[in-house]
Amino acid sequence: MITLRSIYTVVCIVLLSIPSLVIAQETIDIYSKSSTEEYAAYLLASGQYQLAALEYQRLSILDPISKAYKEKTAEAMYKGGLFESLSDFVTLKNGNCSAPQSLAKYHMAANLNLGDYLALDSMMKCNALLSEDIKQHFEVVSLAYEGKWKSAYSLASDYNQNPFIKNYSIILGNAAEEKRVSPLLAGVMSGIIPGSGKFYARDWKNGLISLVFIGVLGYQSYYGFNQKGLESGLGWVYGTLGFGFYIGNVVGSVSSANRYNAQKNQKLINRFRPYILP
Repeated sequence: MITLRSIYTVVCIVLLSIPSLVIAQETIDIYSKSSTEEYAAYLLASGQYQLAALEYQRLSILDPISKAYKEKTAEAMYKGGLFESLSDFVTLKNGNCSAPQSLAKYHMAANLNLGDYLALDSMMKCNALLSEDIKQHFEVVSLAYEGKWKSAYSLASDYNQNPFIKNYSIILGNAAEEKRVSPLLAGVMSGIIPGSGKFYARDWKNGLISLVFIGVLGYQSYYGFNQKGLESGLGWVYGTLGFGFYIGNVVGSVSSANRYNAQKNQKLINRFRPYILP
């Protein structure tokens, strides 16, 4: 016999079950393909590139035929600086020689950032799916990344109809005209006047230290020998120290020149970086 109490009990059970059903449904939706795609797109748009890469990788596993998920994975990895993972991802999914251009360009840009010019060159030579414009672009930018700005600008002039290269040809021209310092000249200058090679390489602080230390030690050595001749202990001590500083000053001037050129080259690369990925 159905009583009012039994009806009330059934209604309460149904009402209490609704939140659980909703939560369960929401949990299922979170892991659905459409929800994952929306979440991945949000992560990518908000700059959370590493997390976005993980979500798009999961989508590419769920739908291995989709090119769009692979491209989004590559984009997220590149923007997130996951260059090694990106290179491995493209190679694993398609192989260097059969990767579509949309993935191959990310692979080449990643290896350029890694300084792996061999992998970049291998992709360019064996992949027949790359357009001539893409190949020319990466020929030029690889020279620029190696610091061969004049060669890069010369090659860019030969490819002056390339739409990608037109975007940065002026930057290449300016970079090619930038003055560098000569490490050899810096060493010779400091051999003649201590510290002057470092001044030439814009290393003002260390140049001044070299000049003062070697000058003071040289004077103390001269003073000792002048007072007691070759028997002067202080003359030999200061002379030995001064000679050590002198040699270090010459070698350090060469290092300062190399460091100055490397810093200038890095600044040029940083200006050039936005144009690497066509």
